[in-house]
Amino acid sequence: MERDRTFTAGRTKAAAIAKTLDPRIVTPTCGANPRPIRTDPHMKNPSISKRGLRLAATLGVVVGVAVAVSGCGSSVGTDASGGGSGTTTTDGQYVAMLDELYKGTYQEPNGPVIAEPAAGKNIWVMPAGLNGEVMVDAVDGVKEAATKLGWDVTVFDGKFSPTTQLAGVQQALAAGADGIITVYVDCPAIKNGLAQAKQAKVPTINLAGEECDPPAFAYTVAYPGFENYIDYLTAYGQAQAYYAIAKTDGQAKVIMSTQTDLGSIREMSQGVRNALAKCTGCEIRADAEFVGADFGPPLQSKISQQFLKHPDANVFIAPYDAILTAGGTQALKSSSRLDQTLVVAGEGSVEGIESIRSDSGIDACLGYDAGMEGYGGVNYLVIHFDGKDPSKVHNGIGWQACDKDHNLPAAGANFESPIDYRAAYERLWSLR
Repeated sequence: MERDRTFTAGRTKAAAIAKTLDPRIVTPTCGANPRPIRTDPHMKNPSISKRGLRLAATLGVVVGVAVAVSGCGSSVGTDASGGGSGTTTTDGQYVAMLDELYKGTYQEPNGPVIAEPAAGKNIWVMPAGLNGEVMVDAVDGVKEAATKLGWDVTVFDGKFSPTTQLAGVQQALAAGADGIITVYVDCPAIKNGLAQAKQAKVPTINLAGEECDPPAFAYTVAYPGFENYIDYLTAYGQAQAYYAIAKTDGQAKVIMSTQTDLGSIREMSQGVRNALAKCTGCEIRADAEFVGADFGPPLQSKISQQFLKHPDANVFIAPYDAILTAGGTQALKSSSRLDQTLVVAGEGSVEGIESIRSDSGIDACLGYDAGMEGYGGVNYLVIHFDGKDPSKVHNGIGWQACDKDHNLPAAGANFESPIDYRAAYERLWSLR
């Protein structure tokens, strides 16, 4: 039985307008007063400084989005440290926003062709924690790619503990690892271990973790069109917010949920804030902040409390699916708010996709293929072991919005990139 959805202020006339809309010539009219941007107190530098939207536009994701949201007199690259200009948008502009999100931004991964990849390597992969499907999928991607190369893989669970994560790097070095891949692990927690790895000449590959300044990882895997992974993460959060803005016809009253012990998630949340601050009719009602150890009843309670405090909230944005599948959806049900709330999730996990399909909690994903992320990390090692520099190579990863009517995978499957990245990497590694 489908939920009675009442979160929009006015239904978008998508079918009729989409046929005639040319997003290149849509012009907004200016709205009222600029609104100050909200910043994340956990970030060292909350000013994004022309990063997320400008770089997202190079991929073509914000052709309609930029026009509809950024405001008169401001470009796609408006400095996020400033206030946003209000706008008056039309149904057609909301359709343009959604069309671009449904198209997505994935590309084929690039890199040099390696004629004879190194054989017999022993690598370690350490996720920040294994209680989220996105982490598991990334690890599985590493394992699958490494198996094709004949490499051995050891998985170490970081358990969302800085102490455990540092121990993981040190154990990998003691075990004679040829390379180490970390997933969503922030540099400050393992800085000493990274220094030891550098001294031992063991390459360390950073997948979606916060880097130190100066950098301590050997390499941080790059995303197409972005200067660094922070730009990608910020733009990803902005794209989540654009979906909510479009679906609520510019009237999103949002409750967020930021995992404060992961720098990557803080960056995504900052992207959400940046986009919503430029939407005149939108507001952030609350942020149900949590740490990795809160999964389960504590997280559920934090989310439920915020919805009880803010009965007018009509959107919930989660940076990744496990926040919802491990308690967030139940929190909405227990507060009797699920039917009135647009629920925008993250990567498109198996559970998340099933929730969309059955209309049992999640309404949309911003598809992120963590398996493709894992392949990208292995590719950096392949290039490094061949004596080349992989630092300018990108992994092809973007995003693609999915909901019940768009881009939904088959039953029992998680979201996968529309690009056949497995075949692409096999060609780069001369395996086909």
